[in-house]
Amino acid sequence: MKGRKFVLTGGIGFGKSTILTELKKIGFYIVPSVADIVCREIKKSGKKEILKDTNRLSKAILEKQHELEVKIPPHIDTFCERGLLDSIAFIKQQGLEPDEEILRLVNKHSYDKIFVIGEIANYSDKNMKFRSINNSREILKLTSQIYRHFGYSTVFIEDVDIKERVSMILDNIPKPWRLL
Repeated sequence: MKGRKFVLTGGIGFGKSTILTELKKIGFYIVPSVADIVCREIKKSGKKEILKDTNRLSKAILEKQHELEVKIPPHIDTFCERGLLDSIAFIKQQGLEPDEEILRLVNKHSYDKIFVIGEIANYSDKNMKFRSINNSREILKLTSQIYRHFGYSTVFIEDVDIKERVSMILDNIPKPWRLL
C-alpha cells in the first residue's frame, strides 16, 4: 500500500512543530520545517544576502522541500511541516507573483490532506522566529487560500490543547495508518 502525504500549514508560531513531534512519537514519518533548514544552511555558507531576496530564498526552500519529499519512504504515511505551496504564500505576502519555475515545481507534488493549524490563544511574539503576530495571521490566511486555489480541501485545526489537536488530525486520516 502506498503511503500518504499530509501537510500542516498555517501561521508562524502556531504549533505545527509541536504537533509534528507528537505525530512522530506515534510513528509517522516527518518532513520538518524546510525553511528553518535552508536558513541555517544559508547562514552557515555566509551567503546571508539570499535571506533578503524573497524569490531566491523561496526557490532555495522549494528545492530543499522537493529534495526531502522525493526521499519520503513510499509505503509510510508522512506529515510535512508546510508543503511546496506554502512558498507561494510567502512570495505573495511580499507583493510578488511566483515565476514559472516555481509553479512547475509545485505541480510535481500532490498531497492527500491539508491541515491548517489555527492561532493559539496564548500566542506570544517569543513563539515567532522573525515575524509579528499580524504577519503570522496573514500567512495563515494566504496559505489557506492558496491550497484551496490549487484544488485542495483543508481541515482547520482549532486552538485546543496539543492532545486534542493531534486527535483532530488523526480523526481525519482513515486507517490503517502506515507507520515507521
